[in-house]
Amino acid sequence: MSRKTKITLTLAVTIVGLLVLGLVTAFASPGGVSTLGDFVWFDENGNGVKDEGPEWGDSGIDGVLVNLYLDDGDVVFEPGTDDALQKSMTTGDNGGTTDVEHGWYDFTEVGDHLGWWVEIADSNFNPGGPLEGYEYTGNNASNVYNGVEPRYVYIPDTLTDYNDADFAYTLKDIVAIGNLVWDDDNSNSTFDVGETGIDGVTVMLYRDVDGDGVPEPDGDDSSAIMTTTTSGGGIYQFLNVTPSAANDPTTNYFVAVVSSDVKNLGYLSSSPGGDQNPDSGDNIDDGIPAGSYVVSQPFAATKGGQTDTADTGDATGYADSSSYMTVDFGFTKNTANAITLTSMKTDAPTVQWGMSLVVFGMVGLGAFAWRRRTL
Repeated sequence: MSRKTKITLTLAVTIVGLLVLGLVTAFASPGGVSTLGDFVWFDENGNGVKDEGPEWGDSGIDGVLVNLYLDDGDVVFEPGTDDALQKSMTTGDNGGTTDVEHGWYDFTEVGDHLGWWVEIADSNFNPGGPLEGYEYTGNNASNVYNGVEPRYVYIPDTLTDYNDADFAYTLKDIVAIGNLVWDDDNSNSTFDVGETGIDGVTVMLYRDVDGDGVPEPDGDDSSAIMTTTTSGGGIYQFLNVTPSAANDPTTNYFVAVVSSDVKNLGYLSSSPGGDQNPDSGDNIDDGIPAGSYVVSQPFAATKGGQTDTADTGDATGYADSSSYMTVDFGFTKNTANAITLTSMKTDAPTVQWGMSLVVFGMVGLGAFAWRRRTL
């Protein structure tokens, strides 16, 4: 082979090599530098797997603060000491695609031949944070994108576009129920500006154990699950409540206020509201007098099922969609346009005496009419 031929072949191989390297670099790392990232996403069923359906496309969680630390070489996460914070960013839409991709993050200009730690900042779980009420599920499976949090990632010598540092979260398997007993001064069944809560009132949580949709604290549903007392302006909360099961009315809940407590404070009547779905509509009276209690209608408190996310006073550590802070009770000292606390009492002696009075009255009216006709 002639020298000219050798030079030609060498140049050809070099050019091909450069082209291949260029293509690899272009596809591996668009900016010519190594990158590290992917998604923080809502794992609806908690299995850690990106299942088909709602966990693709629009399941990312925006607003999550993600931190990137440089490992000091011992592969032990030591934030703030041996491992220095290098970068931080917040998850959002991937601007590099035409589709909307929520929960995306991507750290650019990540040094090669180094180990990195990706951390989901603790502040994300604070009250009002994007991950409040969530728990990590990314280590519930063994796919390439699964792993512990924080996540160790090694970037090799070659340019790398690493897209497997995913973090999956699901809602905690608990709900909260609450939250207000108040003085409905104008008896309009709405908690208005200037009205105040009533402290010192006993509130009880029941399950509709027979599933008939009727609150019966003195009857079939007689075992209270939890009991608390209003404080801090008429506020009450039931925490760590087992969620209702979908389409199972025997797991639905209702709340009962002890009537004698509010009567001892001078409140003679329940607001004229009530009888509506208590998990929709905040600061509206849900109370119905029933025996020794004023009760709400039974409702399903499923995990992530609260649609009224505009309600106030959400319990700390619970996702807004699992915090049912809409079960409210108004009471008034004004009996006009209100329901007296004894008007719906259904115990047997009251009913018997009521029926006797009705019969006696009908007999009296009949005798009077007969006498008038014989005059």
